[in-house]
Amino acid sequence: MRCSAAVSVLGLAFLLSSCGDWAGINADDSPYIGDLDRMDLYLNDDELDVLYDSVVVDSAAVCTYEVDGYSAEGEIQIRGLSSRMDPKKSFTLEGTLSEGIKDALDAGGDPWIEYALAMEAYDLAGLPVADFYPKGLFLNDSYLGYYNMVRLYDDSLNDYYDDADGELFKITFFDSDFVDSVESIPIHGDSEKKFPDDDDFTLLDEFIAAAANLSDEEWIDWAADHVDMEETAKYMAVRDFFGLVDTVRVNFYVYFHDEKALILPWDSDRGYTYDDIGGNNLLTYRMMDSPEFQEYYKEEFNKLFLVDGEDNILEDLEDYLDDMIALLRSTVNSESAYFLDLDDFDLEAEEIRTFLTDRPDDILDRDEWNSFFNS
Repeated sequence: MRCSAAVSVLGLAFLLSSCGDWAGINADDSPYIGDLDRMDLYLNDDELDVLYDSVVVDSAAVCTYEVDGYSAEGEIQIRGLSSRMDPKKSFTLEGTLSEGIKDALDAGGDPWIEYALAMEAYDLAGLPVADFYPKGLFLNDSYLGYYNMVRLYDDSLNDYYDDADGELFKITFFDSDFVDSVESIPIHGDSEKKFPDDDDFTLLDEFIAAAANLSDEEWIDWAADHVDMEETAKYMAVRDFFGLVDTVRVNFYVYFHDEKALILPWDSDRGYTYDDIGGNNLLTYRMMDSPEFQEYYKEEFNKLFLVDGEDNILEDLEDYLDDMIALLRSTVNSESAYFLDLDDFDLEAEEIRTFLTDRPDDILDRDEWNSFFNS
C-alpha cells in the first residue's frame, strides 16, 4: 500500500504515523471481543490507498460495511485534528443504509469510558445527543480495536425542536483570543455550517460578537432574547459536573432554533480535571453573567447531581458505568493500540466510579461552588 509522495513537511509527519504501522493492520484477525458488537469494513487495494491519503487530503474511499446484520456500500475517510497523528485512526462513514446520514467511528482513545459516560449523562439530562454505539471494528478482517460509533448531528434536530429552519454549526476556533478577548475576537474562525448548506454564518457571528463585545447589561438583555436558556443550562450543568476541559475551541456545536442559540456536546473524553463554574470559553463564560441563566443552571445542576430525587441521574450513570466495564474489560487484551492495557482499564474504571461517588460532595465543599449554589 502506498502513501502520496508529494507532501509537505507537516503532511509527511502525519503520513509517517499513517503508513504501514496503523494499529490493527495485519493484526490478529480472530481476537476475542466478548459481547462487543462487530462491525466490518471492506476496501480493495485502490480504495485503501485513498483512505490512507485522507490523513492529509480531503478524499473519501468507497467501502462495503457490515453492521447489526446489515450490509451496504458507503464512503469512509479519516477524521479528527491532532488525533490524525495517532496510530489508531478515527473515521467518518457515510453509508447508503441511511441516505445523507454520517457516523463517526471514534478511536476511543485512552481512556475508553469517559466519552460514552459523558454522552449518556447529556442524554439523561434531556438533550438530543448523538446516538452512541460501542463496536469492535475490523478492516478487511484485521481487528482495529474498540471504537465508538457516534451518529453525527443532522437536521433531525429540526424535528426535535419543531423548527424546519434550524441551523447547526460545528465550532472550531484556533485563535486564543476566543477565550477572553472582547475586541480581537474572530467571528466564526474555522467553524463549519452543517445545515442548511448555504454558507450563511450570520446567526453564529451575531452570537459570538454579542458575547465578545456587549456590556453586562446589554448582554443580559440580548441573551434573554437570543439564547435558549434551559437547553443551554442542561449542556453546561453536565459539562461542568464532569469537568470537561477540551471545549475551549472545539468539541461542541451551536444550534439555532427559532433563531435562539443552544450548545450541544461532542467529543467528551477529557474530563475530571476542570473545576470552575461556567465552562472554559467565551460563550459559556458570558452565559453566567445572566442572573436568569444562573437560575436555570442551578436548577439543572441540583436536580441532575446534587439533590436526591427522581431526576437525579447519578444512579443511572453508575449502572451505565458497570455495563460499560462488563462489556469492554474482556476485550482489552485484544486491543491493537499501544496505549491501553488491563491495568490502565481497571484504574480508569475505578477512578470514574470514585469520581461519581465523590464529585457532589467535592463541589459543595469548594467555597466558590458552595457560595454560588447558596446565593
